Order: sequence, then C-alpha cells, then structure tokens
Amino acid sequence: MREMQDKCAVFGIYGHTRAAHAAYDALHMQNHRGDKSSGMVAADGTALYEHKGMGLVPEVYKAEDLERLQGAIAIGHNRYATCGAGNVLNIQPFIVTTTSGLQIAVASNGDLPWYAQQKQRVVEAGYEVASENDGELIGWYIAWGYDQTQDMVQAMHWAMEQLDNSAFSCVVCTVDTLYAMRDPRGMRPMCLGKLGNAYVIASETVAFDILQARYIRDIEPGTIVRINTEGERTFLSVSMPHRHCDFELQYFARPDSLVYGLSVSEIREAQGRLIAQKSPVAAEVVIGVPDSGLHGALGYSEASGIPFKFGFIRHHFSRREFILDGQASRDMQSKYKHNPDRRVVAGKRVVMVDDSIVRGTASRKLVRMLRNAGAREVHLRIITPPIIGPCFFGIDTPTLQELIASRMSIEEMRAYIEADSLVFLSLAEMHACIPLPASNFCSACMTRHYPMPLPPEKQFAELSS
Repeated sequence: MREMQDKCAVFGIYGHTRAAHAAYDALHMQNHRGDKSSGMVAADGTALYEHKGMGLVPEVYKAEDLERLQGAIAIGHNRYATCGAGNVLNIQPFIVTTTSGLQIAVASNGDLPWYAQQKQRVVEAGYEVASENDGELIGWYIAWGYDQTQDMVQAMHWAMEQLDNSAFSCVVCTVDTLYAMRDPRGMRPMCLGKLGNAYVIASETVAFDILQARYIRDIEPGTIVRINTEGERTFLSVSMPHRHCDFELQYFARPDSLVYGLSVSEIREAQGRLIAQKSPVAAEVVIGVPDSGLHGALGYSEASGIPFKFGFIRHHFSRREFILDGQASRDMQSKYKHNPDRRVVAGKRVVMVDDSIVRGTASRKLVRMLRNAGAREVHLRIITPPIIGPCFFGIDTPTLQELIASRMSIEEMRAYIEADSLVFLSLAEMHACIPLPASNFCSACMTRHYPMPLPPEKQFAELSS
C-alpha cells in the first residue's frame, strides 16, 4: 500500500548579506512541512551555488556549506515525497538551463496531477528531465517559456497557463533576481515579508518570525512576483476561483503561523469550542493530541468548563507520523512520539481532541495508551469532517482503502478505535470557524468533489459495499 505524503516548504530571500544563513533558519522553522530532505540555491549576481542532502535541515547543512552558498539571494526547500521517490535525485531546488544559457533555479510546494502527460510534452519539445519530481518539471516549463519569449515574467506566465490543472507555490531565481509564483486557485500557501531592506517569501509566516521579518501579505493566487534592484513588483497572470487547501489550516501548518492570512491557532480553538457545544460530555479532563490537536482541546475546555491538561507528552525528537514510510515505521514512531501522563488521566473520564482521523490506526493506539494509563472513559472529538477522498494536490492519498472513513460508518470507526464515543464536525461547522467563504476552499478529501479535472490514472472507483 502506498502511504500518505505531506506537503513541502519553500523559502526565498533577496537583498540579504547572509542570504544562505537566513534561509537556513527559515527552513529550520518549516521542517514540520518536510523532513525527507532539504536543498538550497544561492546567487551572487554572476553564478548559482547549490547544496542538497537527505534528512532534517540541521543534518543537511554544515557551517562550511552555508559559507559556500554565496550571494544576497537564496531559495530553499524542505521535502516530503509527493512526486518521485525519496532520494537525492529528487531533492529540490532544481537548476535548469535554457537554450540561450540562462540558469533558472526552482523550488516548488505542491503537485502536478497531470505530471505524466505534462512531462511527455516537455520531453517531446527536446528538454531532458532528469528526475521524477514536479519541481524540476515546472522549471523546464519556465525554461521552455523563456526560450520562446526571452523574458522571465512572460515565461512564468506561459508556464502557469500550461500547468493550469495543478497546485503549486514556487520560488524561482536567476543569478540576479528572485521570483515567486502561485497557482491560480491558491491551493498551496505563500506569503511575502520584509527584513530591513531585504524581501522574504515563505510557505508559512513562522519562517519570518525566526528572522524577525515583517509579514506584508499573502502572494495572491495566479500572480507572479519579481524582486530585483528595482524593488518588488507583482504581475497578475491567471485568474480563477480560489480553492485553498482545508488541510493546511487543520493539520499541516504550525499554530503560530498565518496561513491564507488567517491565524491557525484561532481557527482551531474556535472549532474546539464549537464541537464542545455540539457534543458535550460529562468528563473530568480535556486533552489534545500534540501538536495539531492542542488548540482544539483548548477551545473545547474553554466552552465546556472542563479543565484542559497535557494528557500526552510529546517526544519532540520524533518525526511526524503521518508521513513516515510504511505502517511498521509509523507503529514504532507512535510509541516514541506520545506518552500518556498517568497523573492526568488515571481514573478519569477523558475527552481527547484531535485534528483528523486518516487511517484510524494512530487514534486506536492513543486510546489504548490512555486506557493502559488508567483512563475510565475516552471520548474522541475531531475538529474536521471524516477524510473520505484521496488528494492529488500535495497530499498523496492514492487509494480509498487506506482511508478508514471511506469504508466505515462513524459507529464502525468508533468501535475500531475503541473509544467510548466519537464525534466529528461537519463540513459546514468546520467552515463556520474560518473567516473566509467556504467556496474559497478545496475540501476534496472530505467530499470527493475535486476542483479540477483529474487524469484517468488518478481517478478511482467507489468501494464495493
């Protein structure tokens, strides 16, 4: 069975005397979005310099590596393998070269659902694609556009048109200019900030916080940003209805981030308050599943009056279970990741709040841990609807069978997880806590209604009853 994969992180900076060092700090703060590998390209006005490696950011870069990444421009990437195997060949950023000799470095967060067909077009046009990664393919489309126009903004506009049924946020650089582009539906997040006279671009605003940079705004969907000696300029490229990813707010983003211009922690707390009103429990303690369930639990406690306590202590030297390769790896990781505090839960009726249920195996392990620690009852509250559909836009869920909610009723899920009760927010309830129209979001993983056409190999048959 192929496993679910998470998204990636991108970062770009222009006009900083130690651009690579700043990029390192920003990538480190976004390691929760990708811990398979990391890579960076720097530019000093005359040449591009790159460094890549497998592992967490502190494992990939040494001091001497950063010193070799010269220049006032840098782009970087942390990766989970949504397209292409998790090996060195597929580490971003990628450097591609146009027929006129212009070098273009590209780092992308997202996915190209029509990758096979779009790759075939590029190969037939005479470009050699070395990896299986969508980031490199985006680079070749930009190079192809540049070979036709001899202008980078026009080239990126052309590439965006060719990749219309895709989800991506990209940072791009040449030897002297930093660019960014975001897909017209805005499925992947991207924001712009300032650090003194330098400009910074990131997937999440936590990358700005470590640098003490100032958040300016989100980069609008369907736009291209160019930053050079003339400053920052934004070009509208393609306009479409927005379809932001719901799961960014619910799971992937750090709670101290702004995503789509919204406070992640405030939304999760509001959802916790709402589910407490929807499904009260005569319990004695509310706990959250670290880390993405904690703010929902805080909201539940606030609305219910039941004390919030840390029922699980997270071991912070473990990687996120959702994206590990293989069920055996996830089983072992969950034992490392969470440990129940017996003092908090023993002899008590417990409300456990979490962000979502995907396979159900992690939730069952957590419930069993609480019972082994002496909990009398465990009531599970989820601040999202059931996950019933595969995603092809950055979260790789290729089969219905691996999603527990696609093959079980809520009561069957409750019995499998071994909870005393199980309640989800509905889609309307979840969106009621988000201060943007529900129509602005992609909820395909919760509805199976996809915002763009899918190729035949990505389509799926309903499960047999």
